[in-house]
Amino acid sequence: VDIKNAGEEVAALREENRRLREESVHRAELVLENEALRTQLGVGAVRSRTLVDARVIAFDPLSFTHYAVINRGARDGVRTQMPVIISGDVVLGKTTNVHETTAEVMLITDGNNKASGMTASGSASGVLGGAKGGVLLLDLIEKSAMIFQDELVVTSGLDGMYPQGLIIGKVLKIISQEEGIFQQAHLSPAYTETLLSTVFVITGYSQ
Repeated sequence: VDIKNAGEEVAALREENRRLREESVHRAELVLENEALRTQLGVGAVRSRTLVDARVIAFDPLSFTHYAVINRGARDGVRTQMPVIISGDVVLGKTTNVHETTAEVMLITDGNNKASGMTASGSASGVLGGAKGGVLLLDLIEKSAMIFQDELVVTSGLDGMYPQGLIIGKVLKIISQEEGIFQQAHLSPAYTETLLSTVFVITGYSQ
C-alpha cells in the first residue's frame, strides 16, 4: 500500500511539474509578445516608473468580486487607485482598500474595474470591464473598427489609471450586430492565477 501511495504521489508531482513548466513557458511568451507589441504600436517604455514589489497572500477569483490581497500597504507607499501588474507588464488590477501592511487589489476581471483599452493594431479601442465567467468585455468599439480574434489588447492610457501599453489579454470572440453603432469583444485575461507569487504596485509613473 505504501509503495502504491508513493507511486501515486510521484505521478501527481510529475503532472504538477509539467503544468508549471507549461505555465512558465506561457509567461515567457507573454513577455516576448509585450516587447514585440511595444515595437508594433510605437509605444515606448514608461519614462519614469516607481514600483513596489509585493506578494499575494490571498486570492479569490471565484467570488462575486474578484480580488487579491497583497502584503504591502500604506507604510510601503501604497495608496488606493494604484495599478498592479505582474512580470511582463501584464495588468492584474488596481488597489482599493489599503491598510497599514496590506492592501486589497480589485482584479481587472472585476465588473467594477473599468479601463480603456486598444488592440495591438491600434485600429480598435473601447472600454474594458469584467464579465461573467472570468472573461473581460471590451465595449463601445466603433462598428467600423477592425478587430480580430486572438489579437492582443493593451491599455490605452486614456483612463488616467493604467499607463499606456500594459498587456490586458487576447480577443476570444467578437460580438457585432446589424443594429447599433458599436460592437463588443470578449477577452481572456493575460494574468495567470496560479503563478501569482510576486506582483508590482505602480506607485508613480510618467510617459
